[in-house]
Amino acid sequence: MVCGKMNSMEPTDGSGWLRAYVDAPQILHEFAAAEDPDGLVRAALRSCLGQNPQSVLELGCGTVCMAADVASQFGAIWIGLDSSLAVLQTAAKNSRWGDGLDQRAGSGRMLCARAEQLPLADATFDAVIAAWMLSYMRPAALDSCLRECRRVLRPGGVVLAIENAAHSTGMPLDGRVDRLLDSGFVLAAEVETELRFADRQRALEVTRFLMGSAAPTPNAQGCIPHRVSLLQLCLR
Repeated sequence: MVCGKMNSMEPTDGSGWLRAYVDAPQILHEFAAAEDPDGLVRAALRSCLGQNPQSVLELGCGTVCMAADVASQFGAIWIGLDSSLAVLQTAAKNSRWGDGLDQRAGSGRMLCARAEQLPLADATFDAVIAAWMLSYMRPAALDSCLRECRRVLRPGGVVLAIENAAHSTGMPLDGRVDRLLDSGFVLAAEVETELRFADRQRALEVTRFLMGSAAPTPNAQGCIPHRVSLLQLCLR
């Protein structure tokens, strides 16, 4: 799932991700809205955050802003960042965070900016979360992004990544999770969930647009098994 800074991403088997990111963000929204239908990933994310965070930064927030839901349960301040204004505008149409959309740092809940050059102050956040983003970044961009994550993180804070699990039976492992492990991430939790679309035909249309021949086959109800890994960056 390609989010974040597009020209720092490496192409995968399905160029539809990049096409949707540029020209069809509503397709991205349909896919993202089908993720985690029972809130299992969000529940695991809450557990990984530990003590109540006061502020949460979501990198590559996309159109659904998964971490926003978790932050709101803690009563925490949430900032969602994405490099695509079109994606953020789609998020604004489809979520309660729309009134916070602004391109200027610090003036809204959603911010259009690059993850490698965060326009945010040092030691600002208790948690930085990136869902289906970091494993798609080129090595130099990933290094810059993680340096920025450490810079804006408060002492005792956490950096968490959500990615497809290596042994998922449904979604393909199209990102480079091995780079995250080499960069200091460790497995914190795994969650068995599914993608749940309105029906099988729409599941086929959306996944084939995004992934082409690599798209998984939905069942008769429009569901696709999805095993998700939560990774935590070791900061010591």
